[in-house]
Amino acid sequence: MAGKKNTIPTVYTKDVIKQVSEILKIPVKTSNADLSATTIVEIVVDTIVTNLLKGNKVNLSNFAIIHLKDIPEKEVRNPADGSKKLKPAHRKFTARPTKPMKARIN
Repeated sequence: MAGKKNTIPTVYTKDVIKQVSEILKIPVKTSNADLSATTIVEIVVDTIVTNLLKGNKVNLSNFAIIHLKDIPEKEVRNPADGSKKLKPAHRKFTARPTKPMKARIN
């Protein structure tokens, strides 16, 4: 339907940080280099990204398997005018739920 807005709520990083803070009973931010919810979430995300960039597959148990897929360059066609262009090689972020996650959401 045209004009219908997405009704699925979005959870942002700040929301995850707040939830981690509440679960672990630690401050969201601290004035010094102590362990905080923000630091924990940033470390986890940075570690995942670093491993993906190294070419590793990241398996987050009970959640998802995440990896980057190399897409080779290919020739594509503009359907409006039929012109052909070369689409450069790139990486595609892919994630698929693990079996426990599939069981929880279905």
